Amino acid sequence: MARPAKVRIVLSQAVNRVDLREMGIPPIGLAYLSAYVKAHESDVEFRFAESSEEILASEPDIVGISAVSQNSGLANVLARELRQSGFEGPILLGGYHITGVPGSLSEDFDLGVLGEGEQTLLEVVRLIRDGGRSWREKRDSVPGVCFSDGRRVVTTGRREQIRPLDSVPHPDREMLAERWAPIHGSVQYLYSSRGCPYACSFCSSSQFWGSARYFSAQYLLDELVDLAGRYHASSFFFYDDLFIADRKRLEVLADLMCAEGLSQEVESLCNVRASEIDDDICRVLKRMNINWVYLGLESVSDSVLKKVNKRATHEENVRALRLLKQHDFKITASFILGMPGETADDMKKTAAFIEENLGTLIDEFMVYPIIPFPGTQIWRDAVARGLIDENPAPETMRRATFSFHPDDYVYLNDAAPRDTFFFYLYYLRFIRLRHWLKRLLGTNHELGLLMGKHVKEIDALEHEIAQATEYVASLETQICKKDGRLDMLDSELEKSINEVALLRSRLAEGTENEQAPATRRNRMLSAVRRSLRPPS
Repeated sequence: MARPAKVRIVLSQAVNRVDLREMGIPPIGLAYLSAYVKAHESDVEFRFAESSEEILASEPDIVGISAVSQNSGLANVLARELRQSGFEGPILLGGYHITGVPGSLSEDFDLGVLGEGEQTLLEVVRLIRDGGRSWREKRDSVPGVCFSDGRRVVTTGRREQIRPLDSVPHPDREMLAERWAPIHGSVQYLYSSRGCPYACSFCSSSQFWGSARYFSAQYLLDELVDLAGRYHASSFFFYDDLFIADRKRLEVLADLMCAEGLSQEVESLCNVRASEIDDDICRVLKRMNINWVYLGLESVSDSVLKKVNKRATHEENVRALRLLKQHDFKITASFILGMPGETADDMKKTAAFIEENLGTLIDEFMVYPIIPFPGTQIWRDAVARGLIDENPAPETMRRATFSFHPDDYVYLNDAAPRDTFFFYLYYLRFIRLRHWLKRLLGTNHELGLLMGKHVKEIDALEHEIAQATEYVASLETQICKKDGRLDMLDSELEKSINEVALLRSRLAEGTENEQAPATRRNRMLSAVRRSLRPPS
């Protein structure tokens, strides 16, 4: 049977299947690409594949791979496998990582797509289709791409944002195949906006998307109705950086959802921000049947929050938590450790705050190490300090719960010891998993009976952690004492140096007797020995 005369585009998402969090969120960005290009060109077809074998089995004309920073190495490996298998067609790379560091483009890719990709991909597809084998010579005619000219990586500048966002069709979720296609009766993820009106120094959203833009309330309602009807969604997760940023649109969407009956049928979740939380927002979210919110608190230290441009204080964060609880919301709070300027005491206070409020103000929490993601201010500062290469190795970007490895970690913070950072990071991860497991066992009586012995093991481990915490505290005390003795040693050595200078002066004048040098040498050695004597 003759192959249809359509341009076949196979899209792939570089994903770490060891990290369970990555496995739960479908690559909706690829579904937007498929929907947009098909809306403007009828002679294209899209397929999704993950491995090089699956991609080649689809007989693609064009391959597009998307990757975030922590999986950029996997994208490079995938492209290399395709080349080694003999694929000579165009291979494109998109996503956050290549947008942040275009210079990292591997030689196995023909082109990198920078930032928002729908219109860029459409133009690249047309260029490949109409340009034949010489299409690579015209790559510089497409805005928003990067490519190698054989000597260096060339960029063609940023493309203008798509406006209005409603001109982008609803994502083609069916294209994602069985591995990622929506499961009937499950949570459905969607985006109601692109970008964020804030610019935290650790976040790359503003750099990737530019200024924040929003799909209209009607656009969202149509998508929600489709997801509810076609997939019988159990819940909606608005996965925006900040779902509540546009208040007027939020109120209109709440009215539409109530009129459609969606608020009564389907529960929703979303990301919020402490500084945006007030009674009115809480009431609107409740009308939408949003009962669980995700909130980035990052740290309890106001100085740390200021350094990362969070534009929030610990007091505001606590106020938001209490207000959300007054309106009966469940809350998942996220924290970041190791941020520049964060002291050991800051980490200790953050850990104490989590433990004191877990189960009351906070229902669940997540904790991450700070990572200098390309395009962020944290990354630019790390490059300037020489802590990370301008085109960093992929392994330094790992941050996920299961794929993170201490040996690969670039520690940015000179205000606290590296070991102290790792202690609190893993201690809090243990607390999180223990809390999650206890909650799971508490909600399932039969499972709790079967695994009761493991709860005892968890409690025993908690006791060991408490002992370790006491040890760290005592270690910090000893370090302080050692610091004090080092200061004393510095003082004694300075005195000894002055005495040597005086001795030399007197020797030159011939006023010292023959016994003086030995006497003063003995005094110097005695002072050093006293300073080095271990504390009682």
